[in-house]
Amino acid sequence: MTSYMTKYSGTGGALRTKASDFIVDEILDGKLATECLICGREDEGRVPLFVVAKLAPLDFLTLKNHIEKLLRCRTKFCGMKDKFSISFQFFTARKILRNEIRVPRRLIVRMVGFREDHLGPGLNWGNRFIVRIRGISSEIEPSEDLRTFPNYFSYQRFGSSTPLNHDIGRLLLRREFRCAAEALAAKGGFPEVKVRDHLMKNPLDPIGALRKLGTRVLRIYVQAYQSYLFNRILSFRIEKSLLDPKPGDFVLDQHGWTRSYPCEGALLLPVPGAYTRVKHEQTRDFLNSLLRDEGIGLESFLIKEIPEASALGDLRRALEVAFHLRIRPMSRDAILVFDLRSGAYATSFLREIIKPFDPIKQGFLGEASLRTTRSS
Repeated sequence: MTSYMTKYSGTGGALRTKASDFIVDEILDGKLATECLICGREDEGRVPLFVVAKLAPLDFLTLKNHIEKLLRCRTKFCGMKDKFSISFQFFTARKILRNEIRVPRRLIVRMVGFREDHLGPGLNWGNRFIVRIRGISSEIEPSEDLRTFPNYFSYQRFGSSTPLNHDIGRLLLRREFRCAAEALAAKGGFPEVKVRDHLMKNPLDPIGALRKLGTRVLRIYVQAYQSYLFNRILSFRIEKSLLDPKPGDFVLDQHGWTRSYPCEGALLLPVPGAYTRVKHEQTRDFLNSLLRDEGIGLESFLIKEIPEASALGDLRRALEVAFHLRIRPMSRDAILVFDLRSGAYATSFLREIIKPFDPIKQGFLGEASLRTTRSS
């Protein structure tokens, strides 16, 4: 992420100084998870629907595994929520739960009704965010149209502590499997410990070690690298003032169909993969040059050695909109309430407002140091 759309200097300040500074409330079928947690739902169906309230920092995969152990069955979610947030989200499971489950200081799980089918990625409309920015140095400028922002894959896409996920993805695409396995083993967390243990027992089998992560986690690393490439492309288009669709571009029309320019609609940019074909000349030249520098080609995304980690490519909105935006100043703080569609990152929107000089210290990846941010 090398570019901004707006010209003003930004508010400064920090996110997530306290757990309650960053609240995520999932929206499904027009209803908030918090509303259903309190009042339930009246929908009919055969699949039990639940709400989980996460009240302390916890990454999504750990949360999912924990709930599945509690319920003793598989679960289906719409998407991952930020590790360093208080979040409320829906999930489905096969088990009917008569009483809620509480894990001290962490989770509340409550069955709220039924639906016809299981949930899956992107089936929710989006999320409502309630965010407090602490220690701002200037007010949010009302003259700017703040609702529209670059639809970057944000910081947490690349790792919750050290943003290196895309580097491991690059190693996989270059077929540097041993380097990738050793980098993962050095992280020492779960499930990376499985990679380390396999390498210790089978030092000549890095591919087998990588497969210990499971398909879902392997894909996260490849997808992080795709996200890196998308962000580079979007930054290029912003720098060249190419945010309006041009000949060769794809757009998303008002009915949700992907069309070719000159049809009217929202600009779509490639999330590169094996089947990506870019017709806009300047974007194609930029991507080809970038891939040459990276030492890969689009065909590299078909990983024959680990086919389950392959990526075919996709399209993504270049710009997103923060709906129902409300801003409440509070001395040197500001509280923002806004809704984002599924797949959009609140921290991408907040980056455009804050203009962080140090995203890690200012809480874009985790808990912030307010003292450091204010003194700077």
